[in-house]
Amino acid sequence: MDAGKLIGEGSKTCIFQPNLPCISDDIDISDDKVSKVFLTDKVTHNLDEEISFNKKISKLPKSNKWAATLFNRCKVGNYAEILKIEKDIKKCLENQKISINDFNKNKTMLYGLYGGIDMYNHVDKFFNHFDAKTIFNFLKKTHSLFYGLNIMNKHNILHYDIKAGNIVYSDNKYKYIDFGISTTFDNISKIKKRALKEYNTNRIYEYYPYELFYVFINKNNITKELRKKPFANRKHHEHLEYIHNVAFNRNINNEIMENIKAIKNNKIKRTKVIKSIDIYSLGITLINILVDIINKYSYIENINENKKIINKILYHPTLLPITKLLKKMTEISCNDRIEPYDALKELENILNYKPKY
Repeated sequence: MDAGKLIGEGSKTCIFQPNLPCISDDIDISDDKVSKVFLTDKVTHNLDEEISFNKKISKLPKSNKWAATLFNRCKVGNYAEILKIEKDIKKCLENQKISINDFNKNKTMLYGLYGGIDMYNHVDKFFNHFDAKTIFNFLKKTHSLFYGLNIMNKHNILHYDIKAGNIVYSDNKYKYIDFGISTTFDNISKIKKRALKEYNTNRIYEYYPYELFYVFINKNNITKELRKKPFANRKHHEHLEYIHNVAFNRNINNEIMENIKAIKNNKIKRTKVIKSIDIYSLGITLINILVDIINKYSYIENINENKKIINKILYHPTLLPITKLLKKMTEISCNDRIEPYDALKELENILNYKPKY
């Protein structure tokens, strides 16, 4: 069997299915396996830590029902050798802007069982029409995400990058993947480093609550930072304004400023911010998907008319409980945000659905 096609990309990484061959290990090439190829020395620097964390995740209760992890490591052949069996390696390097020379210096991959189709592709195929029943069936498949998030939270684990691109679908349920930047709640230095790295860009990473950035800035410098880098001017902020407005009737600019004021007045605890990052990430991921689906079937360019249509659907008595849950998950302040266990129980009550794993 030839090695596989490019099925996913991350930051300086590419995913292939079936897996690529190792030059150091004798492994079968199979549709059941994938390879995650690391394209530079920089991204392999913390690979031992990632492998260790993946093993940690795999030992959590029922992890095979809500997570897909890779922790087998090996070296792959050089670019010319891979190109003979996998033409998509060229696309991978071009997309990631990696030279052949840089790739040949590294040639490291993780491999393991295929986790499933990515969430974007599954949602696109699943919603061939739009009604409440279809939405409820979709949300039943997300139960595993709520379940897994509750397990991680109980074990003081922060995934730290929950988004549709890091969720896959198989066996009638969604699963988390890519624990490359995951950590524990007490690893403040790693959490802070990632938060400030994102803060120092010109965008807002929309899967993180704004308070994550400001809770790590010296309180005496926050006002100065707001003048220097207004959050409303960041790339993607306008989209977040739109989502929070049309889905939850929120004015996030006002709420963010109130949240920042609370941080300056020591009313926001850093530990609580950290513990509630992932529930926000999952909530904003799901409401983005629902709004995208509604717009797919009934988009109107006029923002007021567009909002009316979205509100009519999300606030219909059938879907209102789900909308309220997602609103609780995406509260701007961690003090108001629902906790993972409560979110799981609320979802089960709404759907009248509690699968046995």
